[in-house]
Amino acid sequence: MKSTLQFLRCSSFRILNSESESQRRTIFSSALFQQTSTLKLQLSCIKRKLYLPELLCCRKNSSIGHQHKSKVLHQPACASNDLIIRSYSADVDPEKNIKKDYNKKIQFFSWRTVGLIFVTSGALAFSARELKKSKDAKRKEIKSYGKAAIGGPWKLTDHNGKETRSTDFVGKWILIYFGFTNCPDVCPEELEKIVKFVDRVDDDPTLPSIKPLMISVDPERDTAEQLKSYLAEFSPKLLGFTGTLDEVYRATRAYRVYYSPGPRDEDNDYIVDHSIISYLINPKGEFVEYFGQNKKSHEMFNESKKHIEKYNKDNGIVQDSGNIFQKICQQIKETYDEYMAIKEEGPAKDYGKGKG
Repeated sequence: MKSTLQFLRCSSFRILNSESESQRRTIFSSALFQQTSTLKLQLSCIKRKLYLPELLCCRKNSSIGHQHKSKVLHQPACASNDLIIRSYSADVDPEKNIKKDYNKKIQFFSWRTVGLIFVTSGALAFSARELKKSKDAKRKEIKSYGKAAIGGPWKLTDHNGKETRSTDFVGKWILIYFGFTNCPDVCPEELEKIVKFVDRVDDDPTLPSIKPLMISVDPERDTAEQLKSYLAEFSPKLLGFTGTLDEVYRATRAYRVYYSPGPRDEDNDYIVDHSIISYLINPKGEFVEYFGQNKKSHEMFNESKKHIEKYNKDNGIVQDSGNIFQKICQQIKETYDEYMAIKEEGPAKDYGKGKG
């Protein structure tokens, strides 16, 4: 403000001392231009938010010095009191100040952001872990409820004509399948898969035997004799069961099995629509696992082995080495009997012969 007043006084003094009108106009226009340029510079500095020292007004004769380099914005033609408008000095570099302030702001913002991200990530991870634990607990609870809802006591007649109850298999692992002897394709495929599964279990000396059972859902046609002749075509290990309509109904309801006889044809023949599921039962008579139609025999073996090992661990059961040795001897005997049976039949015709 002082520099502006000093400049106005100097300009007024020059105008009053001028002799001609043209010289007065020149001095006035020069002064007006100078003030306009100064105001424009101040406005531009304010818009850019730059720090600039107050514009200094000094005489033309004053020493500028080597320490401060002046930037001349306008130099009007003055008499002895000619002025030079000097801007900020070189040692006050606004770009450096801006850069320092910007770096400080960025550095502060970055640390704050990193801390916020770290805390937020930790909270999210903790929440996700707790949510997963709660979901796993709910799944285990639901799974335990499912196990309790499947299975139950039943009483049927086996294919040897012997009345049998579910309690007769306590202490043994069993696999129950529901089907019927007049099934065209699904039941034979499932029974073949079950036989492969059981044979693989028997080949493993570390596992107990699993007894495969087939309960008929067509008691009207599946008599004990019919079941015996039908299952003998697959394996002597299979044991079939039938009974009255009420007995079969109770057994199927216990394991939530669906079955429904279809319409009869002219020959009184019909197909029974039923669930295609096998149920693994532990020695306590409890349901452990089920295997659908899409399960392969090796998948059934792997899952059953895990359940058996878990059951033995939970109940403190250690596989007896004597039972393992006995099982191996039984396998050797069965293999030997099969070899002798093939040998008694005689070698195949032209077997081993070749051109010499």
